[in-house]
Amino acid sequence: MRKVTFLIVVFLIITDITPVTAGNDLSYTYNFWQEPVPGPPVFEIENKHTGQTLGVQNLRDPEEIFVDHNEHIYIADSGNNRIIHLDENWQKIRIIDYFINHQDEKEVFNNPTDVFVTPDNDIYIADRRNRRVVVVDEQLNIIQYITSPRTDRDHVFDEDFVFAPNKIAVSHFDNRVYVIADGVLEGLMVFDGQGVFEGFIGAPSVAPSVADYFWRTFMTEEQLQRTRRFIPTQYSNLDIGEEGFIYTTVSRGQIREEEAVRKLSPVGRDVLSRDGFVNPIGDVHYPDSGADASIAGPSLLYDITVHNSNIYSVLDNRRGRIFTYNSHGDLLFVFGGLGDQKQKFRNPVSLANKGDNLLILDRRKNAVIEFRPTDYALMIFAAINFYAEGYNYQATELWQQLSRLNPNLDLAYKNIGLAFLREDEFAGSMEMFRTGQYRTGYSRAFREYRRIMVKDNFGRVMITFFIALIIVIILIKFLFIADEEKITGIFYKDNNQKSRLRIFAERLRYAFYLIFHPFSSFWDLKEEKIGSVPSAVVLLLLATFSYLLLQAYSGFLFNYTDISQLNIYVELLSIIIPVILWCAVNWGLTTLMEGKGTMRDIFVSISYSLTPLMVCYLPLIPISHFLTLQEEPFYRLLLVIPVIWSLALVFFGTMITHNYTLSKNLLTVVSTIIGIGIVIFIGLLFFSVLGHLGGFVETIFTEITLRT
Repeated sequence: MRKVTFLIVVFLIITDITPVTAGNDLSYTYNFWQEPVPGPPVFEIENKHTGQTLGVQNLRDPEEIFVDHNEHIYIADSGNNRIIHLDENWQKIRIIDYFINHQDEKEVFNNPTDVFVTPDNDIYIADRRNRRVVVVDEQLNIIQYITSPRTDRDHVFDEDFVFAPNKIAVSHFDNRVYVIADGVLEGLMVFDGQGVFEGFIGAPSVAPSVADYFWRTFMTEEQLQRTRRFIPTQYSNLDIGEEGFIYTTVSRGQIREEEAVRKLSPVGRDVLSRDGFVNPIGDVHYPDSGADASIAGPSLLYDITVHNSNIYSVLDNRRGRIFTYNSHGDLLFVFGGLGDQKQKFRNPVSLANKGDNLLILDRRKNAVIEFRPTDYALMIFAAINFYAEGYNYQATELWQQLSRLNPNLDLAYKNIGLAFLREDEFAGSMEMFRTGQYRTGYSRAFREYRRIMVKDNFGRVMITFFIALIIVIILIKFLFIADEEKITGIFYKDNNQKSRLRIFAERLRYAFYLIFHPFSSFWDLKEEKIGSVPSAVVLLLLATFSYLLLQAYSGFLFNYTDISQLNIYVELLSIIIPVILWCAVNWGLTTLMEGKGTMRDIFVSISYSLTPLMVCYLPLIPISHFLTLQEEPFYRLLLVIPVIWSLALVFFGTMITHNYTLSKNLLTVVSTIIGIGIVIFIGLLFFSVLGHLGGFVETIFTEITLRT
C-alpha cells in the first residue's frame, strides 16, 4: 500500500495536478486562535461490513477491532462471546469462540472485550467476565492464562478486588502485556512475558477543582473516608507504536485537559509532544448544555490507533469524530459525526488502520465502516512520511501543493518555512512562518535575518539609532523635564494674555510632569485646578488608543490578536468602563469615609495616572518588531512597568485627592475594588433577569399571536 501511495504522490509532483477529492463531508482543523476552519474531505466510505455481509451472522455489542501485521482483521464480538477472524479481503477465516486448554478440552469465552495478535501469531484475548487474559497460539492451543495478581500482591490490591481485563496490548520488543482493567485507577497493569504482574505505570494525574479542596477542608475524618479520594482516573484504550511507546486515551474522570491523550515510555513517563495550536484533546469548543445532553461536554476519547511516522488518530465517542495528529501534536484534520447517514456513526467504539484505510467499529449499527483516504489525506500522510525518511525536497513539494489545495492548512506553511530555513532563505521562511502562525520558527529565521541586515547596513543602523536617540532626548527635555514654577505659574497669569488652546496644551503637558512628581502634582491638580475635565478626557482616550494600537500593531512574535476579530469598541470599553466604575464606586465610598475629593477630582486624578500607558506603549510598538522570542522577557518587563507605574499613581492620587493617611487609603482602595466586583455582579444579574423577562414576554406575545 505504501508503494502505491508513493507512486501516486510522485505522479502528482511530476504533473503538478491538483488532486481530485471525493465525498461530500468536509473536514476541519483548528487555527492559531483555536477557531475551526474547514478543509477538503479526507476520508470517504469504501464499504460497510455487517455480520451478514461477512457471513458470520449478526454482530452483537462488538467492542473492539484489531488489524495484525498481515492486515488480517479481528473483531471482538462481545455479545456473541466470540472473536471473528477475517483475511485482508474481508473473507472469513474462522470464528474463535473456544480454545484448547491444558487438558485438551474446549473452553469458551465470556464477554471478550479485546483481542491483540503478535507478529508470532500469538493471540491475546481479554476474557472479561471470566476474569482473565487468555493467550493462545495460532491453532488455538492455550499458552498461558493471565489472571488476577491479587493473590501474590495483597498489599497492593483491596480485598474485594476483581480482575476484569477490558483492553490489552502487547509490546513487540519484550512481550510485556499492558492491561486496562475495570476499577483499576493506578494506571496500566503490566505483566511480563510469563504473565507475572510487575506493577503499574503511567497513572494519569487528576485535576480536582477548587471547590473540591475547599469543601474537604471542612470535612470530618468520617466524611473524608466516605467521599471519593483524589486518585488517578482510568484509561479507556491503548495502542503500541512502532517504537514501542504506548499511546493511551482517558475518557472520563477529573483529568488534566492536556492529558486526555498520552504517549508513555516503557517506564510510564509521558513523552507526547504537544506543540500544536491545540492540545490533543479532541474538540476545543463544544456545547456545555442543550436539548441533547448526550453531545454536551468535552470529547469522550474512546480509542486510539497509531499510523506510520507516529501519526495517530483518536476516536471521540461523544460526537462520533476522528481526530488525527502528527508526532508533534499538530492537528491534521477532523472528520465524522453522529447520524444515520452512510458516512456517520451512531455509537463508534473502536478504530484501527488497515494500510491507508481506517476502520471504525459502530456498536449501535453492529457494523464495521471502512474508509479510504482521499488524495488530499494521502498527500498529507506522504509528506509527513517523506520528511521522516529524509526526502525533504519531495515533502516540500507536497506541502506547497497542499497549501494551494487548502489555504487553511497552517501546517503546510510551517513545513514550507522549515524547508526555506534549511536553505538559509530567511526572508521566505519568515513569510511562510507568519502565514502559518509558527512563531518559534519565525523567531529563528528573524534572528538570522536581523543579524545579516545589521551586518550589511551597519552605517544606516547607527545613523537611525542616533537620530532616534536625539528625538528621545528632545522629547524628554520638553515633555518630562520642566520647572514646576514655570508649568504651574502659567495658570496663575491673566488668562486673557494667552489662548485657550495654549492653556489646554499646557494642561496635557503637565501629565508628563506629574508621572515623575506625583505628590506635589496631584495636590496641584485638585487644589490649584491645573487639571481639567477636557484634558483628563483626552489623556484617557490617548491611553486607551495606545493600548489599542499595541494590541493591533505590535510585532508578530508578541501579537496574539486576531485582527479580523478585533472589536475596537470592546477594546476601548475595556479601559473606559473600569475607569468609570472606579470613579463612581470610589466617590460613593469616600463620601461616607470623609473623603475630600469630588467626582471631578477623582476622574481627573485617575485619567492623569494612566499617562505611563501612553508614554511606554507607543514606543513599544516599533521596538516589538525588532525583538526575537529570546528577548521576550525584556519585552514583557516593558509591558508590566507602565501598568505597575499607573497603578501606583492611582493609589497615591486617591490618597492625596481625599487627603487620607496611607492606611486609610489602602482600606479605601481595597473597598473600591470589592465594590466594583459587587456592581458588576449586580449588573450581570440585572441583565440576566431582564433577558429572561424579555423571553417570557416574547413567549406570551407569540402564544397570543398564534391563538388569534
